Amino acid sequence: MIDLALLGAGRIGKVHAEAISTIGDVRLKYVFDPVEEAACSVIEQCGAVAASLEHILDDHDIRGVLICTPSDQHAEQIKLSVLAGKAVFCEKPISTNLETTRHTLEVVERNEGMLMLGFQRRFDKHFSALKRKIVDQTYGLVEQILIISRDPSPPPYSYMKASGGLFKDMTIHDFDMARWLVDEPIATVYATGQALVDPTTRIEGDDIDTASVLMTTVSDKQITILNSRRASVGYDQRIEAHCAKATLQVNSVREDSVLVLDQTGISESPLENFFMTRYKDAYRAEMAHFVDCLITGSAPLVTGTDGLEALVLAEAAGESLRSGRQVSCQI
Repeated sequence: MIDLALLGAGRIGKVHAEAISTIGDVRLKYVFDPVEEAACSVIEQCGAVAASLEHILDDHDIRGVLICTPSDQHAEQIKLSVLAGKAVFCEKPISTNLETTRHTLEVVERNEGMLMLGFQRRFDKHFSALKRKIVDQTYGLVEQILIISRDPSPPPYSYMKASGGLFKDMTIHDFDMARWLVDEPIATVYATGQALVDPTTRIEGDDIDTASVLMTTVSDKQITILNSRRASVGYDQRIEAHCAKATLQVNSVREDSVLVLDQTGISESPLENFFMTRYKDAYRAEMAHFVDCLITGSAPLVTGTDGLEALVLAEAAGESLRSGRQVSCQI
């Protein structure tokens, strides 16, 4: 039996706790969360017990730690966990600060730690199928990528202020997808953005809610990212890869695939309306991959370096937004 511990029992912590419960010979032994109600909810769900961070890290039976706490706690908890000899799965970001991120990765490398970062979209079966078709080049080399990510509604202003901004909180998933799909360095970033959904976002959230990002790779492939905090249609997640011989598309996922055809026309069910349901299977596959890496000692598909490089792109997008100019990227 492999024992794991969960740090942070909020909504994403609960998602990972549920995923762990579906994997054989693995159990969630401990849950750490200062909010007793949140901790109790996960404890009841999976049969774990509440424990302090210190107790968790001192327990030699704990093989891995899942970090799902607020973003500003990630870096320190990664370092403490690695120093205690634990494998680490951490939700993005490592930190919203580049230097803190780099220092954390240095600690991980120096202590030969295992760190996997939570970019769950890489484990989505639809996006994985798209990746395979791009790699095998059946349809020729990819020339353009279009990524559309639109949330059903904005988060609270308090969340926006603590998140590091739209580029580091929301677009960062798209930056990772872009890097993964083209599999080559990004050379330039140009970004525009505004608070079109809610003008008060600029003041109360210190953020934007609508953005467009144009990037080029070192071989001049073009990548466009479109973001919005409002999508009346639901959770809108699409990717299009334009290749030399064909255009490949992954469309948003609906609640079911039933088409209704009658005298009024053709109708479909609504889109999934939340990331936790849209990516439920991806979260399970992601956690199964972490456990497999822990058992085999193999490197995870998503490493801390992937988090760093996505953060570099987010920083470049922020700089471009402020300056109104294209920004060159350097890791």
